[in-house]
Amino acid sequence: MNATDYADACTIALAHARASRAYLAADARVAAKADQARHPASIMSLEEFIDYTDPCEEGLGYLRSNKPDSLADLWETCPRADWMLWGLGELRIESASILRDFAFWCVRRTPLLGGGVTGDLITDPVSLRALRVSELYVSGKSLYVSGKSSNCEVESVYRGALCALERYESDSESTTVEGEILAAVCTAVCTVVCTDPDMSSAHGACTRSVKAAGMAVGRKAPEHELVRAVANARAFAMMSQADQLRAVVPNPFLSDSPGVLRALAEARGAFSIRPITRRSGPTA
Repeated sequence: MNATDYADACTIALAHARASRAYLAADARVAAKADQARHPASIMSLEEFIDYTDPCEEGLGYLRSNKPDSLADLWETCPRADWMLWGLGELRIESASILRDFAFWCVRRTPLLGGGVTGDLITDPVSLRALRVSELYVSGKSLYVSGKSSNCEVESVYRGALCALERYESDSESTTVEGEILAAVCTAVCTVVCTDPDMSSAHGACTRSVKAAGMAVGRKAPEHELVRAVANARAFAMMSQADQLRAVVPNPFLSDSPGVLRALAEARGAFSIRPITRRSGPTA
């Protein structure tokens, strides 16, 4: 997604940001009923999941080669958080607060192979301000800067980050670490600007942080080791993100997951478990 696309998304997000927040109460009611009926995801077979979600070629290759015993086992062993987020989105299992928290964790805390975290790569003052203002806003602290309200201030720093990203993209002939980490910041802040963030914003923060982590390690590697160094750094970052996501999201494929998700909803905010239409599994 380029800066223009981000700007378009921002316009839509700002409209949503001014809408009613009644969806939180609705999601809480849905989550409260979750222990009364299991979500179809908890009774899907692996083949049914593949048929229902139609994963990408790389993801399908992983499933076929690793042959997890169940979807619950797949969740516990999946090496990539972006795949896990995609799966949650396909099954319509979402939490606005956790999406925001995870997006900011990816930008700030994704580990770099050899030491350090992606937050160390953020040196652009516009990016740093966008992150700080957004994090303060999410924490519930009131912001009044230059006479602006909290909402307006978050919107302002988001637009500033978008403009900075556009400058990076126009000035750089190739992708840079700075451009990738700034793109990650933009997608993370988008989860705050948007009243009801979807998986795409958290997914963007996740994947762009991985790219930045790989490039940061790669630019220090000898030329003959560049490809391997980048691949190893990205794999390390992806697995770290996957472990973090597992730490905050209960395994949605366990038979008792709805009860766990309800408890999580009470502790962390509304966790939506929305109905999905199951398709029949593949025929022989």
